[in-house]
Amino acid sequence: MRYVSEAEFWNWRLVTLILSVVIMPLWIGRAIASGSYLFILLFLFSCLVLFFYLKLFELFIMMTFIINHNVFYLLPLEPMGKYSYESLLLVVLFITIVVVLLMKLQKKDVFHTQFGILMICFLIMSILGAFNSSYLGQPLMLGLKKAIFVFSPIIFYFIFQSKKIDDQRLFNLIVVIGVCLALLNNIQYLFYGKLNLFQHTSEFVRLARAGHLRYLVGGFFTIFSPIVALSQYLTMGRKRFLLAFIYMAGTVVLQSQTRAVIWGFLVTGFFMFSIAKKIQLKKILFIGVPIGVFLIWFLPFIQSGRWGEFYQLTKSEITNREGNWGVRLDAYDFYFAETIKSPLIGRGIWNETFDVYLGDNQEDRGPGGTGLVDIGIMMLLFRFGLIGALWLVLLLSKVYRTMFLRFGELKKNVQYFVAGYFVFGLATILTIDCFTQQGVIIYLALNLALLSQVNGSAQTEDTL
Repeated sequence: MRYVSEAEFWNWRLVTLILSVVIMPLWIGRAIASGSYLFILLFLFSCLVLFFYLKLFELFIMMTFIINHNVFYLLPLEPMGKYSYESLLLVVLFITIVVVLLMKLQKKDVFHTQFGILMICFLIMSILGAFNSSYLGQPLMLGLKKAIFVFSPIIFYFIFQSKKIDDQRLFNLIVVIGVCLALLNNIQYLFYGKLNLFQHTSEFVRLARAGHLRYLVGGFFTIFSPIVALSQYLTMGRKRFLLAFIYMAGTVVLQSQTRAVIWGFLVTGFFMFSIAKKIQLKKILFIGVPIGVFLIWFLPFIQSGRWGEFYQLTKSEITNREGNWGVRLDAYDFYFAETIKSPLIGRGIWNETFDVYLGDNQEDRGPGGTGLVDIGIMMLLFRFGLIGALWLVLLLSKVYRTMFLRFGELKKNVQYFVAGYFVFGLATILTIDCFTQQGVIIYLALNLALLSQVNGSAQTEDTL
């Protein structure tokens, strides 16, 4: 596709006509009739979204990520009633997809994109998953509601790639907001029980691990922003980005204590330094790995202190198949047995409210109450079966061909963080789904859009 100017991009007479003749009177009329100002606020929010999209595109992208994470629970939840701030993402999606469709009508051909067919295939799989679960007993509308809410953010791929992204401006925004979020998490962690910066209930606080509090708000953004910071350091060589990476990654490690994330950071960090030619992969494999094994298994000082307790807990869980490790292995056994009942198309998409009102939600009845969210790639296989696995293989193979000239050598202008994102996702894929899980699909959309942009996705779409 050809990136067009603002003048070519938009027919302002058409926009003015739609807003003034149709949308504005409708919302204002409903607001007056209901005695509520919520419709007016929604209208103002929609205008802000449209303005950001047209004039401040990087800020628009940042706004979608903040909304995607419920504004990081920094705002009171009461004004949203039974909804959440995350629900506003559907409003943003509706407004901007209308804009993109108008571009299509003006023959700008914005859907002729590098990963477009795969994104559309994923949406079709999601809809079929709702029909599949309805065949197994769930009301069709519940399945469709779940599919729309969870998987519709993949459409942001078409929105993100519809305009030229100033990646440096976007990355700087991500790093700044990531550092601010880490600082707020530090303050809340230190003064837990005395200060409430985040507006949520105690159910968001994880159980103590080895006797220490686990507390981190921000979801996948707390993982994504350090990877972006490291990418900026490797690209620009500025130490402030390296310090930002160390600070944010340290916050995640110390406060969340999630072993898969720690492992993912290690693998991703080594990989990104390697492809940036800062370190040699051979030295890591032949020197670093043996030293790391020696330190983990034999040095006596690791047996005492906080991280010694953390190590002992992990070793005990793996050796005795107990704790989180044992529960996840049992969950894999359970959900794999369920999946092979319908190996080709899986068991469909299940709405959590189905369990509340009717029971027998197949996504949340694993051993010990373990759900699919805890067992990574098994979620995709359970929902879509071998078709889902084939889709993921096609996606990753296409990403690889687009990113690399050969393994370890990126093509010109491909950012390190795109490679880092996919490496982190693959390194943690057994316990964390970083690609298709609710709340992270929008990250996949952005990375694919950036990958399309730097590789000139205006050209004819490659063969899958």
